[in-house]
Amino acid sequence: MLKGKSLEAKVGCVIFYAARNTKKHKKISEILNYVNSSKQEMSKCFKKCKELLKFVAISPSHIVEEVCNKLSLSPEILRASKITADNFSKHALCEGKRPQTIAGVSLFMVISFTKQY
Repeated sequence: MLKGKSLEAKVGCVIFYAARNTKKHKKISEILNYVNSSKQEMSKCFKKCKELLKFVAISPSHIVEEVCNKLSLSPEILRASKITADNFSKHALCEGKRPQTIAGVSLFMVISFTKQY
């Protein structure tokens, strides 16, 4: 599968997917600090691995839920933010945007319209 790729690029790929599985997401630039590989070579390894591992995207509503729990926000804000994030996705209003961006915008909109914050 990754025949001909450097060991460093393979290790970087393993670190990336291990971080995703443990929900401790790392940027490629952070991983490049630990391994001696080029960004191009790691990208090629990621593309090959993506075919086999069937990369699952994180939904914006899941990110909203995690953020609300970390910030100890009220259940009403959690519910409204999840509905807003789902509506953005369902109606393709933010098509092509990262799920983190959609989650952030949803939280911002809901919090800015509530009077308790």
